[in-house]
Amino acid sequence: EGCLSTPDIWGEVERFQTIKVSYQNAEGKQETASLTGVSAWIFQHEIDHLNGILFQDRVLEQKGKFYKFMGKDKTGTDMFEEMTI
Repeated sequence: EGCLSTPDIWGEVERFQTIKVSYQNAEGKQETASLTGVSAWIFQHEIDHLNGILFQDRVLEQKGKFYKFMGKDKTGTDMFEEMTI
């Protein structure tokens, strides 16, 4: 997982693949939705931001690994290097 708040730093974060959310629409009506895959991941990431939590906090909490983006190789493949904390 990565974030525009900390470019070039990535980390291993486990998140739910499917979530159910309740929200109030623009007219003030209560609604619910089920999100899966990338939509569920993004929603959880952004809710963490609203609660003052960065993905780095989740990496540390889950004892995951951090990676630094090192650029692209000759074939255009992203290259990462594991970081030691």
